[in-house]
Amino acid sequence: MEVMGLRERRRIQTREAIIGATLDLCAQRGFGATTVDAIAERADVSRRTFFRFFPTKENVLIALESDFFDAAVDVLSGSGRTGLVIELVGEALVEATTRFDDEWCARFVEAARVIDEIPAVEAVGLELCARTAGRLREVLRPREDRTPDHVVELALESAVSGWRLARRRWLRHDNPGFAELRELVREHVDALAAAAALVATATESRPAP
Repeated sequence: MEVMGLRERRRIQTREAIIGATLDLCAQRGFGATTVDAIAERADVSRRTFFRFFPTKENVLIALESDFFDAAVDVLSGSGRTGLVIELVGEALVEATTRFDDEWCARFVEAARVIDEIPAVEAVGLELCARTAGRLREVLRPREDRTPDHVVELALESAVSGWRLARRRWLRHDNPGFAELRELVREHVDALAAAAALVATATESRPAP
């Protein structure tokens, strides 16, 4: 087992302090009234240190979802399974939830609610989704030798969009937990896979011109 060095532990602690301070201040003051200076002061870091970790306060709020997507990409990278792109990505998203604890889940709920409420943060979140779809495509590329690129890209965009819709439904629960999130992700992925299968069947049965 790899032992984490002191420098890496401090880096993680500083990043976590910035994320925690941002979530606390947004809950107390609202996103608009939360400044980088206030975040840095609450996290006991300098402005310079803040910007070493995050380019904007919006990026702090998507950091936890970014960590989640990193885990999903890692799961897919380590999987030798083949099948429908939507199903593969969906299972990676479901499995990624097992890599985080309840404390992370509670903080993610706070961050995700701000993402969905503030257009400026949601825009950064959508950029993250687009980058993630690209990363997933690179993982899948060696496995896809016959499926047209545009079909794979459409499936990836659909899978990531399915995640976002599942997350929004999840946040409506009184006490959102990982079990509910996994169930909703599976439900959305199954619906997307069923739709993809119907399209494929219709295409195959269409008379040749």
